[in-house]
Amino acid sequence: MVKSFLYREASPTTELLDAALAKAQAEFKPVKRNRKGPYGMFADLCAMQEATADGRADNELAVCQYTIEKENGGMTLVTELAHKGEFRVGAIPIPPFTNPQHTHSYVTYMTRLGYARILCLSVDDGEDGEDLAAGESDSGPLDGLLKAISQATTSPRIEQLAKSMESMGLNEQQKLLARDALNKQQAKVDDMEMNRKRGPRANGK
Repeated sequence: MVKSFLYREASPTTELLDAALAKAQAEFKPVKRNRKGPYGMFADLCAMQEATADGRADNELAVCQYTIEKENGGMTLVTELAHKGEFRVGAIPIPPFTNPQHTHSYVTYMTRLGYARILCLSVDDGEDGEDLAAGESDSGPLDGLLKAISQATTSPRIEQLAKSMESMGLNEQQKLLARDALNKQQAKVDDMEMNRKRGPRANGK
């Protein structure tokens, strides 16, 4: 069967795969949330693989992840769960970035997300974008994003909001407003960081 890798796909039957996954889930070890992020503690990919390794091996479950390049410069991250000829596929679109570091960070995060979702793992204290939804009003997701940007106090947090913006379905005008807000908030964060490094002596105290 030829796979076209749309957003969700599966083999014609998944009976054996479903049974194997159910058995494996019972054998999965607790996933250690070993990293601190803007949204709380989370488990990195190594922690997830370690917690699920025995369960996957005992039940012959294979997880494969790779990227497919797209014409617009972006890519699609494909996560495939397979067992004895049956499979399930998840695909996450990766937008094009001009900065290679941003691309790497985004792909790293989505790889972790894809692995967790296809094995139904709980690996975060809170879901990314939770505060955006809380701040969303009748005028659309832009208001929630702008509110979250105004409350950002670290550069990593601003970077994460910039990544979230790309998948929110904003039009070009809304993206311009959001980028302007991100740049202004980044300038404020840079000033705060500079003042902290200077200390009281720089202010004549």
